[in-house]
Amino acid sequence: MAHTARFCFILLMLSWLILSTDKGFSPTNLLIALVTIALVAAACLWLLPVLASHSQSNNYLLTPATSWLFQLWPGLRQWFTSTELLITLLSLVLVLVRSFMQANNSQIALLVAWLSLVILHCINQLAPNQLVVITLAIIVCIAVIRDSFAMAFKDELTGIPSRRALMQYVQTLGRKYTLVMADIDHFKKFNDTYGHDVGDEVLKLVASKLNKVTGGGKAFRYGGEEFIMLFAGKSSKDVIPHVEAIRELIADYDIALRAKPRPPKPEQKTPSKPAKDKIVKVTTSFGVAEKTSEHSDFATIMKQADIALYAAKKAGRNCVKMAKQ
Repeated sequence: MAHTARFCFILLMLSWLILSTDKGFSPTNLLIALVTIALVAAACLWLLPVLASHSQSNNYLLTPATSWLFQLWPGLRQWFTSTELLITLLSLVLVLVRSFMQANNSQIALLVAWLSLVILHCINQLAPNQLVVITLAIIVCIAVIRDSFAMAFKDELTGIPSRRALMQYVQTLGRKYTLVMADIDHFKKFNDTYGHDVGDEVLKLVASKLNKVTGGGKAFRYGGEEFIMLFAGKSSKDVIPHVEAIRELIADYDIALRAKPRPPKPEQKTPSKPAKDKIVKVTTSFGVAEKTSEHSDFATIMKQADIALYAAKKAGRNCVKMAKQ
């Protein structure tokens, strides 16, 4: 029975980790986690033996589902007791539902650990095995590291690499590269007019278009409505056609703002027809600067790109300007 209790406890704890979401660290969350572990441990140590004893004394299995499975596949009796099979089935359903709804690296690693536990149980090797424990620990650690990297180096709103990722990427560039600074035109006015929710959607849209840039470019969100694109091994003249293509792609995109239905007037018995969605457009200005012998460090190149971006704004926006280098 101790074997069954240990198996069910580990299985239920893995299931709980897969189903739970990250809510940050706090004394309350820590207390909830400790209480959950205590309740699961108590259920496995005291409740499961009572259920198993009750099942054996009455000569029936715990549920019709397990009974049907044992009849369909008699070999299951060699691997699972009624209690173990019931817990495994319930855990499997919950884990699969969670995995299909939303899965990240950590949850996938925990799912692999869950499957490994069931397989080891079936081949009667649930006893402590250092190689297996180390392997599962490595899988979970790699998954956590990958998720941590994604949180640190990806912009949460737009999903493209963040400013921290930009500074990391700069260290890998060679002697020749071109930097493009992009800024959404009249973004503050757009935000004030349509609200921050719509503004966030515009940032996501622009980021998604910039992320599709060709010519070997890589897009980053620098901050606010500013973005950076880096082209390794390319000169300013090489990247202009690719930047122009992205500028046109953004400018030609229609953004449909959903209009709320107009409330009926007091004398009207029936509500008025809903207003049509409003179509708006956004444009982006670009400043281009490349690394030269005179402007060789990243901060100076950024300044040159910013000067070119200012020239694009002054020239009427929605255009691309090259730095005078």
